[in-house]
Order: sequence, then C-alpha cells, then structure tokens
Amino acid sequence: MYKNIAGIEIGGTRIKIVQVKGGKIEKFSVFDLPEGVSREEIIRETPQAKEFLKNVLKKEMKIKKAALVMADNETILQKMTLKENLFDSEEKMKNITLPFQFHSTLTKSDTDYYFDYAIFKEIPEEASYEIQAVAVQKDILDNYKKAFKSAGISLIKAEPRVLAQGDLVREYLANEPTVAILDISHQQSHIDIYQNGVYEITRSIDLGIREIIDKVSGMFNCSNEEAFQKLKNNEGDIQNFEDCLDLCEEIASDVMQTLDFYAYSNQNVKLDKLYYCGGGSWYKPLLDTIANRIEEELIPLSQIQEDENVKEGLSSGPATIGITLR
Repeated sequence: MYKNIAGIEIGGTRIKIVQVKGGKIEKFSVFDLPEGVSREEIIRETPQAKEFLKNVLKKEMKIKKAALVMADNETILQKMTLKENLFDSEEKMKNITLPFQFHSTLTKSDTDYYFDYAIFKEIPEEASYEIQAVAVQKDILDNYKKAFKSAGISLIKAEPRVLAQGDLVREYLANEPTVAILDISHQQSHIDIYQNGVYEITRSIDLGIREIIDKVSGMFNCSNEEAFQKLKNNEGDIQNFEDCLDLCEEIASDVMQTLDFYAYSNQNVKLDKLYYCGGGSWYKPLLDTIANRIEEELIPLSQIQEDENVKEGLSSGPATIGITLR
C-alpha cells in the first residue's frame, strides 16, 4: 500500500474518496455530485464542476497526492501475448508495439492515446509474456490532471476501474482462484470476474437502483431525491411494493443469466460465491431476490475485512481502495 495517497473515483452520481496515511486507510468519504455536475463536466472543466471539485478536495483531503480510478468507458483494455524480445525497450513498447496492437479498436489516431501494460504471466516455453494492456485518450487524462491541479492535488496515478479492483482481489482474496463481484450501481450494475487475481471479463446489467427510484417517483409524483429517501427509509413498506419487487426480479434474473452463461462457457471453473457492493447494496429486497435466484452464495464484499474504514470503502467503492494498494 502507498504510504500517503488518496484513491478517488468519480461515478455517475457520486465521488468516492479513500485517504491513506502512514500506509493505513484513515477515512472513506462519499459525496453526491450536485445537479449540473457530472464526470464529463469535470473532464471539460466547466466552471461549476471546477468549483465543486475544488471545494470537495480542498476541504476534505489532507493528502495532496491522488490516484484516480477511471471509468470503464474511458479506457480500452486488451489482453495479449507478446514475444519477450519486444520488451527490451519500454519506449518502443508504448510508442510502437502497443499502438499497433490496439490499432483496430481505437476511434482516433494512435498519437491521441497513452498506452501502458502490466505483465501477469510468463510463458518460458514460448519465450513470451501475457500482458494486460490499456489505452486511454490523452485529452481525457490530461484534463483530469488539470482539474485536480486546480484543486491543489497532484494526480500521480490513474488506472481502469476493473484493474484497480483487481489489485484489491489479489490483496484480500488471493486464496480464491475465481472471484466474481457484483456492483449494484445507481445507473447500471455489472459483474466483474477475476481468475487467479487477473481480470477476466465484465458483464453489464442495464438495470440499476435508478429504475426502482424512477418507479417510486412516478407512484408518488415526487422528485427522484424524495423517491430515494422514501425507498431508503422504507416508508409504508415501499421496498416491498409489487412494482419495486418486479424490478428486483428483473435485475436478479439478469444476474442469474450472467453467472449461468459464464459457468456454461467455463466448465472447468468453479464459482461458488458472488460478492456484492455498490450504491444499491443497502436494498435488502433486491439482495434477497438475487440470493434466491442464484446457486452461488451471495456475500457482502465488506465481509472480507474487519477494519471499519476498509469495510465502508469495500461496500461503496472497492476500486478506490484497490488503487492505493500497489
């Protein structure tokens, strides 16, 4: 773990910050993004987003170095096997080899991207390495750096969400050969699967807690914020209203189908647990519905650690912890 650093993730509706001091997690915080402020506005450095980021980071953070968890749609990931002689020059690898390997998946010129990689397996008999490579548009990362700098924070590291979460898997779940994590998010849920600590695949689920909140908002003709509070507080047993439970069934069905398809496609892999986390993991009827539909045991990700600061981060923003570990 880094000695002094803050792990930061900017989601669709919230910003999550974990602060590490003296090699220990000191604090985990979550802030709602105000209306008119999104990750895209922060990247573009609109005045309102710039002011919000400055206020949050300057007020909240004692640590002035940060590591950023990048969203799935901000990076391109690719596993590849390359001959070991290609690794003789780091500059050649990042400026020639990786741009060539990514060429067919890029939407802009390869000169508009930064490239990096991590070796995760050596294949001596083939004189090769298996690597996880990543490409990110330069303007996105450069604008993040500017936005953080204007708030007095030095951005020293950035990593895709699934790889940051993979660091956490290798640290805390190293004894489990196959790990599946369900993130029940506000806008969209997804399941990430890791094999021996290495990121394998993500399956997105179109539904999230937002659809249930929208349903409650329509029922009571109220704002989404009011609907969220009604749902969270279970006013009038609203969590168990038929319309809400129907949406729980839809999400649970998607989760079950995702796991079943993975098991069918990987019959030599044993998956007996599904860890869960995310902004919607408080909704018990949804968890109960998922648990009843799947064969795997449903376990809160926060259960893998005892430290309360760590548990809170694992529940709401595991990648923010993962990015501070290596």
